[in-house]
Amino acid sequence: IAKTIVGKYWSTASSRQKTEFMDALLSATVTVILERLEERRGLDLHFGKVRHSENGDTLVPTKVTKQNGRVVNVLWRLHPCPPGLCVVDLIVDGASMAFQRRDEAAAILSANGGAIGELSLRLRAHPTHPFN
Repeated sequence: IAKTIVGKYWSTASSRQKTEFMDALLSATVTVILERLEERRGLDLHFGKVRHSENGDTLVPTKVTKQNGRVVNVLWRLHPCPPGLCVVDLIVDGASMAFQRRDEAAAILSANGGAIGELSLRLRAHPTHPFN
């Protein structure tokens, strides 16, 4: 997900910048998930049949039923990585969260010459809305 958000600037970032960004992104993601779970106690989760794509990704469909009966479809896209499988995207009701964040971050990256440090700072300062 970090590579997708940063896009073409990923290859020019230092190892330290990449690590700091991935750490900030993970921290912000956990904050958002915990906040949303707290707000939405009583959600019904149903994990569908795991599928494998031609490129080696593992796809895990999930239906989240809210208390008001609204169903949200989430597709977890996992890709093989050294620890096993890494989440590379969440597709919520057909919209890629990685691509959405990439589009939101593009202006910040452009204004900073592709330096990802500003993204890390914003993720830490405002984990739920870092790029607005």
